[in-house]
Amino acid sequence: MMQYWAEFARTGNPSGLVATEAEWPLYNATEQNFFLLNTESSKEVEKEPDHNCGFLKRHFSKAEDPRKFGY
Repeated sequence: MMQYWAEFARTGNPSGLVATEAEWPLYNATEQNFFLLNTESSKEVEKEPDHNCGFLKRHFSKAEDPRKFGY
């Protein structure tokens, strides 16, 4: 993680000037892919359609319907 921050500060690109196996892609607003940093190998990940709402759908599906309480 520190290496990515250092390269970003030095070059403006987290991957640095030298190509590596884990190339940090430019952000594309249409595809919204992201770069996954973890303790294993880092990689580019394609955004899934339900990426933003999956967590909320799972947890709110278990909740009471607020409309029945007049909210």
